Amino acid sequence: MTGSGRLPILEKILNKAPHIALIAYVGAIYWAFTIFRPEMCEHTRISEHALMGGVVNEKFDQEGVYAEVLHGLQNKKDKREFLLDRLTNYGVYAYEQRWKTTVGVLNASGVNVWGTTRGFRGPSAESILLIVNQNDAQATALLVALAGYFRSQLHWSRDIFFLLSDGGVLGVEAFLNAFHLTSSKSLAFDALQERGDYLLATLSFKTNVGQKSNEMELYLNQLNGALPNLDYVNTIVRISGLGRFRMPTVLYDLRDSNKGQDIPWWIIPARALFTQAFVSVEDLHSLSAKYGTSGVMLGLPLKTQSSVRKSAKLIEATVRSLNNMLERFHQSFFIYVLADEDNFVSIAFFMPILGGVIAPLLIFAYREWVYSIEALEIPSIIWVVHSIGILTWTASSHFFGDEQALVPGDETPWIILLGTLLIPLALFWKVPPTAISSLRFVLLLEAALAFGLVSLVNFGLALLTALPSVPLLILFTRPQNDRPRYRQGFRLMFSFLTHPLALYIFWNVYVSPMLMMEGLDAANLQLFDVVYPIKKIVSSNLLVGCNLFPLLTVVAIPIWNLLVSLSLPVDSIGSGS
Repeated sequence: MTGSGRLPILEKILNKAPHIALIAYVGAIYWAFTIFRPEMCEHTRISEHALMGGVVNEKFDQEGVYAEVLHGLQNKKDKREFLLDRLTNYGVYAYEQRWKTTVGVLNASGVNVWGTTRGFRGPSAESILLIVNQNDAQATALLVALAGYFRSQLHWSRDIFFLLSDGGVLGVEAFLNAFHLTSSKSLAFDALQERGDYLLATLSFKTNVGQKSNEMELYLNQLNGALPNLDYVNTIVRISGLGRFRMPTVLYDLRDSNKGQDIPWWIIPARALFTQAFVSVEDLHSLSAKYGTSGVMLGLPLKTQSSVRKSAKLIEATVRSLNNMLERFHQSFFIYVLADEDNFVSIAFFMPILGGVIAPLLIFAYREWVYSIEALEIPSIIWVVHSIGILTWTASSHFFGDEQALVPGDETPWIILLGTLLIPLALFWKVPPTAISSLRFVLLLEAALAFGLVSLVNFGLALLTALPSVPLLILFTRPQNDRPRYRQGFRLMFSFLTHPLALYIFWNVYVSPMLMMEGLDAANLQLFDVVYPIKKIVSSNLLVGCNLFPLLTVVAIPIWNLLVSLSLPVDSIGSGS
């Protein structure tokens, strides 16, 4: 122990705080570029041996039924009645479910068609759900053919449900709400005439529009950063790679040199993190995690008779594997990052990346506590900005959730909300000089805790926001006692540019193209491009429960306001330590 009562290691950290912080930050980036290389990753494996991926003999031979249903969908005017009639004729218990939205952000309605075949081996305690979009005629025809085929098989020990969603994701949300007997503030929907027990997994599929006709596209990102159990993903990849299928798996529409496209090794894991962070709803499978279920989506080639048979047998093999399970998914990982379809990084290896990135915040917060704070004085602005954030979230949710509040085509409420979020509240609230050091300490500590807590749910969002935010937080929490007036003004103006929405635009304008994603055009950026993300995250929050809006209003923008407060000229807030 030293004379101050601190351990020698802590004294060294305090004395070399800038150097240690820089080493931790740069070291975290270096570690990321090391562990995400495919040759450094763990090879995927199936921990639940009862899945027995690809062991069964697939016998699907209903291509004629597929062609018949597809022809009917292309020629019948009342497609819903046609689908109900076909399912009933094939022995499937078929029903329809009407739904409509009850919030102001969207006026939509639809009629789902769904059916079920019960397990033949005995009373089933679990169910499997297959999902397609009614607008995808080829996928719909294949699901109907599979439903009739599954009905004729006797090896099912679980109930199988078939959902032909009208309205895409919202149709799926209505069905899952009714299936789990839960209510929704954003949707009104019919109850289901039949129900199943615990939903073991969902499998969605659609027609592949990729570059090659023999590829299987795999989509796995779910709502709020959740992922399906890795055993489920590995089983599908294992089955598709068998000799009788020979369907290469494509992730995020990216192909390596073995699939005819030369991309850097880091693109796929970076795309995985970016999608997890900023793409709330990827497709029909994304809402499964909201109900504690693993869900994936497949993009299948349905262009020729042979490709239809191959795709149908792939789905049959996957459902048969799920049918073989002895217990629910629990043995493999739920938090991971795929480097490619055969290699992954587990949470034990990638979580230290965030630890290194946010370590500078904790180091400087500790130094502030030791050297500058004699008595902790929490300034009132901390309570004010967070209270206003909570009020903005609740008031916006109430207003935009009102079915009669919005006039179609009127952007005024969205512009008002955008202006409210952009107002730097710190300009209207003076911080006492004696509380500046305490404000620095609380800001650094709150930011570090926020990044850490978010990472437990959505690692991609925490990491991609922490990478640019940590240097800015360190920069703007430095004391500015003797700096010239013009430098203080420049620091204040620069702090305005660090708004969370500016960070969103930065990622979508400059980073998205690097990841081969469609982003915003910087040359033609307009006010609508800034209003659009607000509309998107508010609508996602109200309709499906995406948590980006509360995180933005209650956490991110209050932290930005505290940062602006510390950037004010010293004669406005006092000199600092």
